[in-house]
Amino acid sequence: MATSLGVAVFVHTSYRDERIDGFVRSSQKISVQPEAEIDLPSSDMGLSNNEKSVAPVVSRRLSKTAESFAVFQPNADVLYPGALVRTSSLVSGTLQPVGNIGRAPSEVTITNITLLEKENQTGGDAKAAVYSSRIDNPDASSVNEAVRSMVKRVVPGTTAAKLSYQLLKTNSLEEGFTRLGISAGWLGGEVKSSLGKQVREEKSSFIIKFSQEYYTASFATPARPSDVFSRRVTSGDLEQTRGDSLGYISSVTYGRVLYVVVSSSVHEDQMRTTLDLALKQVASKQELQFSHAQREMLGSSEIRILALGGNSDQAMKVISGDLTKVRDFLESGAQFSANSPGVPISYTARYLSDNELAKVSFTTNYVVETGKARAPVTAVVRLVALDVYLDGSPGKDKWSTWVTINGKRYKVWNRKKDISDNGNITDPKGPGGDGNASRYSLENEYEVSLSPGEPLKVEFHGVAHDNDDAVDPSSRLFLPSDYWGIGQSTDTINNYPCHRMGAANGHQTEYYIWFNIRKKE
Repeated sequence: MATSLGVAVFVHTSYRDERIDGFVRSSQKISVQPEAEIDLPSSDMGLSNNEKSVAPVVSRRLSKTAESFAVFQPNADVLYPGALVRTSSLVSGTLQPVGNIGRAPSEVTITNITLLEKENQTGGDAKAAVYSSRIDNPDASSVNEAVRSMVKRVVPGTTAAKLSYQLLKTNSLEEGFTRLGISAGWLGGEVKSSLGKQVREEKSSFIIKFSQEYYTASFATPARPSDVFSRRVTSGDLEQTRGDSLGYISSVTYGRVLYVVVSSSVHEDQMRTTLDLALKQVASKQELQFSHAQREMLGSSEIRILALGGNSDQAMKVISGDLTKVRDFLESGAQFSANSPGVPISYTARYLSDNELAKVSFTTNYVVETGKARAPVTAVVRLVALDVYLDGSPGKDKWSTWVTINGKRYKVWNRKKDISDNGNITDPKGPGGDGNASRYSLENEYEVSLSPGEPLKVEFHGVAHDNDDAVDPSSRLFLPSDYWGIGQSTDTINNYPCHRMGAANGHQTEYYIWFNIRKKE
């Protein structure tokens, strides 16, 4: 109530505003469940870590709640500060706009950035005099243009990205993202394809999120729901949204994000130590330095990377899976600039009814092994003998052989040798069953450290040369074995239970290697 010249004047809220406010406030908000992690009633006994033994596993359910939403499939027509959305679409991550309804003027404000007073100013006494922009009819085009106009006045070299990272152990891709506060339903097929549809259970896997935030654009909070609509809008225009609560995009943060998924046969503790070291060096802008063992560990790991935002050339380099490129990528975007443009990486939404932050709950199920963790083992691979068969004229021949054990190459023998059809052994397993071969005893022995569940893979290679030392491509043999379980064997040579590996290529010298595998005590 106000008084003027002794006369009481009552000011009433318009009927139109009351109808709109009542309609918006009558809708139900999204139901939010408490965060929890529980074991599901049923458990199972099954194969674990690709071994032929049974290990206990249990299914679990992880529930999380988010009030800031990651962006994977930005819809430029909907994702901007002030956009009106159906809050039910927050659950799926694909925002659904409210129909074409007139809007009242409002403001968009930029934070976490330093702007010049004028667009053509070049420096000197630059200061952040203007952070907000008034928009007469807020829509995707006008709001995005207002944001672009403001960030064009960034003071060079003054807007450092806010860098943060998270490292989490995960049993599946969905579990990892859920722990990051990201629903697996938001990812989309392209994201899952980039990072791998699933994390293989026999490996220890981690997910890392690097975030570089440049600036945030926010929409002015309305005093009441009707304030966001033009005076021509009535409650009847909102009937299309009945049954769904209305919300608005409160803020959008722009920057760059890297998601890294690392899967390895290495023991979880060893891999976490190595990744922790890498992350600390990346965060402090140091050169990545690892021990020989750590370099081998990373070299044998499967690394998948998804880059969102920034220069496309830089992104192409980083998705190669090389962690050193991650450091280069983050350093190149340490400052916001035209060469390092940001994209929407997250946003918040509020209910139009009372400006409360909108929250969404989501769950995922995953399987985890509950058995006791196994310690690393050392396998000893001993090369016992090499059989050389000749399918052709006898005489001197130069030949080279080597083995590769879990990716590391070892020379067996490189020499010239007189090879004849009259071999020194008879072996019915030889080519054609004639058994003629020359056998050479070997004493090469190699130790290989294996993480729990890591298979032992032995490959045998042989190359025969002609008398003029030219390599005959038809004599190249690449003979990978499958997983050789410790203790298994096919024959005994020189008192060693041995595996035999080799192949006949049809018309050239043929090689067969005998090797023994045992567990180092």
